[in-house]
Amino acid sequence: GIIDFFLGSVTGSIAHKCSKPVLIAKDEKCGAPKKIAIAYDFSYHCERALEWAVKFAKLNDAEVELVNVLPCYYQGYHVAHSISNNFNEAIEEMIKESLKNIEAKIKIKENEISALGVKTKSTVLLDKDGSVPDKIIEYLNTNDFDLVTIGTHSKGKIAELFLGSVANRVIKKSNASVLISK
Repeated sequence: GIIDFFLGSVTGSIAHKCSKPVLIAKDEKCGAPKKIAIAYDFSYHCERALEWAVKFAKLNDAEVELVNVLPCYYQGYHVAHSISNNFNEAIEEMIKESLKNIEAKIKIKENEISALGVKTKSTVLLDKDGSVPDKIIEYLNTNDFDLVTIGTHSKGKIAELFLGSVANRVIKKSNASVLISK
């Protein structure tokens, strides 16, 4: 929050400023994880985090789950005045099509990882509430992961204040240990 922005937290500062990957160990399960999640959005940063997840999985005979959140930027489209012009139906159809496309893309990535000999599955979540970090955290915390790997775009502090940081929110709110890849 605003206090962290002005006062900072040691963990958040290290994760933000360090140019190397950072492991935030919340319990001993991170030393030999059996269930690893990767918050995956197809970016270069997530590819680096995926490499770490695969390394940990191979070392520990663990399962990797790619977790993608499809943000729905059409919040508030269910308003009374738009119902008569089929706007809602058109938006819902666009969302369904986007979901199908993302599921197909992530399935390709899942198959690539499986071909490396790693147990893999994937999940695509639809976020209609406008909070990708909250959707990821809710999923992570209800599925008992031992380790989460996540890439970071290393935004500046001002950008994080206004836009937020998925990695910082996951560090703070995830029950699992978190590996920040850079």
